Amino acid sequence: MRIEQKRLSTLTSFAFGDRELTYSFEQHGSVRESVIDYLQLSRSRHHTAVRDWRRFQLGALLVIAGCIAILAHARLAGFNPLAMICLAPGITYLCLFISRQGHFLVAQGGEEQLWIIDDASRHAIVAELDRRRRQRLLDIYGQLNLVNEPYLEIRKIEWLVEESVLTRDQADDQIRIVNGVGIARAETTDGSREPGASGFFDREAVAV
Repeated sequence: MRIEQKRLSTLTSFAFGDRELTYSFEQHGSVRESVIDYLQLSRSRHHTAVRDWRRFQLGALLVIAGCIAILAHARLAGFNPLAMICLAPGITYLCLFISRQGHFLVAQGGEEQLWIIDDASRHAIVAELDRRRRQRLLDIYGQLNLVNEPYLEIRKIEWLVEESVLTRDQADDQIRIVNGVGIARAETTDGSREPGASGFFDREAVAV
């Protein structure tokens, strides 16, 4: 599955594999590509707005060039108000720089930032990232390990609930199984002691 986004000079690509995401970010001819395991994805995200500074640079250069043209015309033929039209292209680019921003949702994948363009496809990308991350966690940590200490296994189950991997009902069912195995294990341990052994050691302790 692959989803691409494009806005002006920015192009993003999300290629969803079974275990990894291949992410590509292209802007102004510069391309950055990363491969990220879904386990590295963070649930925290933030919105940001970015201005296109190339518009500012181009606008500023055109304004300077327009001013030079006006001064040159005024020196040669006197000032003409119509010459002010030379400033129009530069002012247009400066207005675009001020008024238009690129809005992004930024997610964290390990040390890599994933810039998601805030358009109609954003919700589909975020939903797919969350779904793949939950599935990856479920594949690795979802199976009960009844050999583990019960309190550690219950802590793992509660963490999976916090990560929205398990529902509350699924977690409660697993916790009941873990507690049942823990009780059976404790009863087996108690039943394996030799009858009278405890009293024998108590008498020895008193004698000493």
